[in-house]
Order: sequence, then structure tokens, then C-alpha cells
Amino acid sequence: STKRGGKKIEATPKFFWANDEEPHRRRKQDILQKHPELKKLMGIDSSTKFKVLFWVTFQLLSVHLLQGAPWYTWAFCCYTISGAINHMMTLAVHELSHNLGAKGVMKNRFLAIFANLPMGIPAAASFKRYHMEHHKFQGEDVVDVDIPTEFEGWFFDSTAKKVLWCFLQPVFYSLRPLASNPKEPTRWE
Repeated sequence: STKRGGKKIEATPKFFWANDEEPHRRRKQDILQKHPELKKLMGIDSSTKFKVLFWVTFQLLSVHLLQGAPWYTWAFCCYTISGAINHMMTLAVHELSHNLGAKGVMKNRFLAIFANLPMGIPAAASFKRYHMEHHKFQGEDVVDVDIPTEFEGWFFDSTAKKVLWCFLQPVFYSLRPLASNPKEPTRWE
């Protein structure tokens, strides 16, 4: 227990566990019931491959165009342009993990690997593997690696530390699977 404002209060648990149904399925049903026109937007988006090709090419071309530029120009372009493109490619990798970029699993897999190339850290294959488990076992501790670890719940317990966590979230998101649910690499990894 701790004291706040002179009153003694009991420490609250770090995590709240609910035994409710997985919320995404119900939410999707509710939205489609109210807006059936959205069904037309579901499924494979054949423009994904062109967007991925354009932005990966743009990013690789920018390396050539920035040759000889001062360091501050590089820093600015890396943070703004590359940051935005990498975010787009991360979203593309997500959609491709659901096989929504092309017909066929292999085409989506290769396109995801291609989209991942400029990021420097090969993550597309592992992301697909863990992300499919996230959907299948959503909210189940250890198996769903989107759930923060006990350390994260314990350490990031103040507003300042939670702001720090927001900045470090990509690190936790990418390294959490190695700590909470490590797997043997597959041939794609």
C-alpha cells in the first residue's frame, strides 16, 4: 500500500485480466451491421504491390541522391522521409501477413520481405508468425506477445516512465517475443 494525499490506499494490480470474448470479432460484426458498404473494402488490395515497389525504390534512390549531403540533411531525411516510409512498409508487412496484398501466400510472403528490405532489420517472417498467434490466442499470456511483460508492468508505473515506454515501444515490441515466447527460427527467418 502507498499514501496519496495523506490517505492510505492499496496498491492496484499491474494487469487486469478479463475473461470476456475476444473484442475484435464482435466489434467487426457490429460495424458491418451498421455499415454493410464497408464489405466492399475488405479483401485483397491489388495496389499494395505497386505502393510497396514505389516506396522501397524511392527510399533506395534517396540514398543515392543524398550522397555528399551534410550530416544534418541525412539526419533530417532519415527521421522524416525514411521514418514515414518505414512506417508505411511496417503497415504493408502487417497487411501482407494477412495475405491481403496479392492472391497466394507465397506472393504475400515475398512482397513482405521486399517491403522489409530498407528497414535494415529482417522482421517480416517473424512478424507474420507471431502476429498470426496474436490473432489466434489474443489476450493469452505468454503466447500473445503483444501483452507487456511483468517487467514492463512493474517498471513503467508513472507518467514519466510511461512516456519513456512510448518512445521505447518499438524496442519492446520487437524484442518482447524473444523474452516471453522464443521460438526456433524457421527457414523463412
